[in-house]
Amino acid sequence: MLHGQRLIDPALAAGYRREGFWPGRLVTDYFEAAVAARPARPAVVDNRFGSVTYGQLAHEVERLAQGLGALGVSRGDCFIVQLPNWRVFTVFHLALTYLGALTINVPVTYRQHELRFIARVTSAAGIVIPDEFRGFDFAGMIDGLRSELPALRVGVVVGERVPGRMRPYAEVVDCQPAQGRRAAFDNQKPAPDDVTAISFTSGTTGEPKGVMHTSNTFAAINISMARAYGLGSDDVIFMAAPLGHSIGLMHGVRLALFLGATLVLQDQWDAGIAISLIFREHATFTAGAPPLLHDLLSHPGLSVAGRLPSLRVFLCGGDFVSEHLLRTAPASLPFTFVTGLWGMTEGIGTACRRGTPLERRGTTAGQPFPGTEVRIASPNDGAPLPVGEQGELLIRGPQVFVGYFGRPDLNAAAFVPDGFFRTGDLAVVDDNGYVTITGRIKDLIVRGGVKISPAQVERVLSSDPRISAIAVVGAPDERLGERICAFVVLRAGAALTLQDLAAAAEQRGLAKHNWPERLEVVEKLPITASGKVQRHVLREWLAARRAALLQGENG
Repeated sequence: MLHGQRLIDPALAAGYRREGFWPGRLVTDYFEAAVAARPARPAVVDNRFGSVTYGQLAHEVERLAQGLGALGVSRGDCFIVQLPNWRVFTVFHLALTYLGALTINVPVTYRQHELRFIARVTSAAGIVIPDEFRGFDFAGMIDGLRSELPALRVGVVVGERVPGRMRPYAEVVDCQPAQGRRAAFDNQKPAPDDVTAISFTSGTTGEPKGVMHTSNTFAAINISMARAYGLGSDDVIFMAAPLGHSIGLMHGVRLALFLGATLVLQDQWDAGIAISLIFREHATFTAGAPPLLHDLLSHPGLSVAGRLPSLRVFLCGGDFVSEHLLRTAPASLPFTFVTGLWGMTEGIGTACRRGTPLERRGTTAGQPFPGTEVRIASPNDGAPLPVGEQGELLIRGPQVFVGYFGRPDLNAAAFVPDGFFRTGDLAVVDDNGYVTITGRIKDLIVRGGVKISPAQVERVLSSDPRISAIAVVGAPDERLGERICAFVVLRAGAALTLQDLAAAAEQRGLAKHNWPERLEVVEKLPITASGKVQRHVLREWLAARRAALLQGENG
């Protein structure tokens, strides 16, 4: 058992197995079944590298597993996969599973600061990166960090430029699988209740938290999706959400392999290209954050593509979805069931099903998925609250993660004694079981579905000699939900612009999605008697400022 993995009540676990949510199969088992049943079916369609069938993918996966094994990657190793939405991501996830190694999926937006922390805390034995993507030199970044990461033994680069101590992907897979190698994989593969992947999510303390999932918890997520929306092997899943985030891994790579379906990937978001891919490949299912839905609905190419007649389901998750967006979606996507999906990296929780009235879809987060239990509890003492009262949302079920990597202390705070997980969100449940999210206990900023830790941004930028004090909060934004706003108290005689702040963030290796997008220079920050910043005061000021501006525009 990994350090930090919690013990699950045996009676609950037995129930999850009895009800079919924990089938005891690995993603490689589902993959092999798909290869045997339909080897000529397209497995992954990649808008950069093209398309491969399940049979071709099986050959590539086996060669990579053997190549990584020859380099010393073995059972229990943590391996960072920081790749765009390319086919190779799927290849690595399957190969690592065959070897019993853990996939650490990391967004391509992460830079030195985040990579250093994740590689150190996991003692990562390996990493795969692109040589360059969207103008950033990933190979140079990792080469510069190698001296600080003594546990990192294996480095693989997808692309042409490969630093001396790393290996090109083409070389690692350039081998012929030895006869009988598949049997050797059987001795290394993890058990269904072993941790198979770790995704890092921001924490209120500023340190990312490693969310651990097993093959069984992932399977429960996929089973819930398949049952709720009637998904099967004939479906085509379109995924533009980054595979380094939970939506891309759970509802893209893992769901496609679970179903034996086709996965269509887009590596850089562009609504026009997305519409073309969905139309050309006859995609039937997708999931993504609200900005993706917003951009699709407002793009003129949507009508040219016949309003995407193949697309049956769009699950919009990662952030609060505005009622206006959900109410206007049916007119632009008349063939598509569009609903909000409430969930976290820690596990999915609620969504609306087909037949749910539009009124419910626009105003609630839906009902719990099969197998998921919800409870509304008092944030003060944890006591259960009756229907209709606001409190903290707690969830329990087969889809919930098994703990934070290396942090049993966080598990003790996050789980109550009977196994319910404290989400940190405020919610209300009505008589019909519909959940309405009313706010967040935590101070995380949710920008376009990506959760950002204010404390992490503050810690990095507070070292700037011009800054005396800094507080980071979310500013309301129509498209992204929130943007990052920095309230800054300057040192005497100093001057600072937003461009200066962005330059400081880049110089200190902070990922671009963590850079402040608004700067408010103030004389002092509102603080409590104990010296804590009153972030709610800053958020209220921003909301009042925005309301006044909107009133002025409409007045």
